[in-house]
Amino acid sequence: MMNKLLTVVCFILSCVGCTSMLDVDYARVLNEQGQNSKSEEMLLSLNSAGYYEATAGLARFYANSTDPEKQKLAGKYYQELLKEDPEFELAYLRWMNKMSRVNSKYKEPTYRSLWQRQVRFGDVSVLLARFYSWHRDTYDVREIDPLFDQWRKQGIEQYRDVAMMFLNNYPFPEKYIADIDFLCSQPSTPESDLAVCHQLYLKLEKQKGDVDAIGKRATIITANYKQGLITDEDVFRCSRILIEDEFGESLLVKGVELAEIDLDSDRLFLLSARYELEQTILMSNDVLLYGLIDRADNGSREARLMLGKLYLKGYRVPDDPILAEHYLGFISDDALGAYYLGTLYVSGKLGAGKLQQGIDLLLYSARLNEAKSYKQLAIAFHGSPGIKANPTYVWVFSNMAMDSGIAKPEENSRLIQLLHDSENSRDKALSESLLKEEKSI
Repeated sequence: MMNKLLTVVCFILSCVGCTSMLDVDYARVLNEQGQNSKSEEMLLSLNSAGYYEATAGLARFYANSTDPEKQKLAGKYYQELLKEDPEFELAYLRWMNKMSRVNSKYKEPTYRSLWQRQVRFGDVSVLLARFYSWHRDTYDVREIDPLFDQWRKQGIEQYRDVAMMFLNNYPFPEKYIADIDFLCSQPSTPESDLAVCHQLYLKLEKQKGDVDAIGKRATIITANYKQGLITDEDVFRCSRILIEDEFGESLLVKGVELAEIDLDSDRLFLLSARYELEQTILMSNDVLLYGLIDRADNGSREARLMLGKLYLKGYRVPDDPILAEHYLGFISDDALGAYYLGTLYVSGKLGAGKLQQGIDLLLYSARLNEAKSYKQLAIAFHGSPGIKANPTYVWVFSNMAMDSGIAKPEENSRLIQLLHDSENSRDKALSESLLKEEKSI
């Protein structure tokens, strides 16, 4: 009798476990079907009831969310899981790595955690390579040189994907010419690697200043693109290598020429247009304007921004504040759009009625980390027509602009002059209080 009772109890408990697993699986199916709210609601309910599987389900649900605010919530559930099972550390680190790309506050904790894991288990080299590729402006990719040496000893072909990622983000690829030649000469090189090889060799050729080799490679890249072996994104990356000065003096014309092999591609046209905007390089005014207007009419925020700048500054067309306002108005919800529209309004070109709106837009832009807006605000309150001079504001906004560190040396002299002009006439207590408040936002 006792044995039968124990069997029944065990059966009931196992069924409860089965039910929770089935419910979590059902929630996953709902999520896959796009019923995200129902899936989330079910997982939250199960988690509140103490089901461990639901906690894991919530961690995965939030980690895979496209909503930045919900993505943050995954960390809470991963931390709960780690208290019970250290096996979740890898999943937690993958989430942290992903978050470090979109939120700078995660960068340093992710950096430390990845290296701690690598030292202990040696199993996050791929995550480290991705981390350094995303944050090469902050962290020196040469720190993972020892990992590359390990990959080579163990057989570099086993680590092809991560090795190619590492090499493509390495500031001095000539150190690894033999490895690049080996990886790029393999007959099994997938098409995705073909584009990376083009980028690696372009960097090497640019560092050597071998213009003839660059010209030949550009011809091959063009042919590969027309053959469908590489994408417009791949051509975009190759063009950027030539245009930017990271691997040697900028080869602007060659980079723009490569980008313009397909002006029907939005990616390539808009890249070329960025450099054609202020001066004619290869593209005619008609092609530039038609291409930008067509893309702006189809909702491209980048095209709208460029048209707004074009008409605001009078680049290649007569300046037209009405058209500038029209295009910038579509994108005034982001930092750059608000900066340029605010700059237009405080210029007074659209009348005194727009001045306060301009100040508000510049403040909004500055608080979205567009530091150029602080400089524009300092200039506006220094005595722009129609705006009452305010030395306190000039001092605060000049300091914020200087602290941002984005100003060019010639612009710094203007900011220093603004600080000097406002120093004696500012309200010291108020200005220092406002500066502290602005820095905390």
